[in-house]
Amino acid sequence: MSNIREIALAAWEQRKQEMAWNDADKKRDMETRTRAVLAKLGIDAEYVDGNIVTVEDGVKLRRIDGDDWQVAGTCPTCGAAGWSPPVSDLAGIGQYLEEFRLDYGHACVRYASRDHDQPTAFDRLLAALGEWIDERQGG
Repeated sequence: MSNIREIALAAWEQRKQEMAWNDADKKRDMETRTRAVLAKLGIDAEYVDGNIVTVEDGVKLRRIDGDDWQVAGTCPTCGAAGWSPPVSDLAGIGQYLEEFRLDYGHACVRYASRDHDQPTAFDRLLAALGEWIDERQGG
């Protein structure tokens, strides 16, 4: 008779193998759907890995929800690598190939630097903290 440790570890190994098979199936399915959307756009992909696509001229795209795409690039201001805002057609892809900018969540490091006249969030926090301390001390 096997002990609980052996039985549980064998069950875990079986589950890990099933999860790996499921992940591989999902990835193949995503690649098939991504290739179909690319064909609809008239794009020949050199490499497809799930939802990441590299086309013959080195452009890298990421398929997000449905037919929406993001273009890979670097921020022209700070040089950070990332993805463009979502686009749904070839014109949108072309827009970000010509004038790249990162997705809306990008907080450009240079813009927040001390070179600008605008106070940073840290500066505003320190000022508010100083005011609060002054109020508490009666001054």
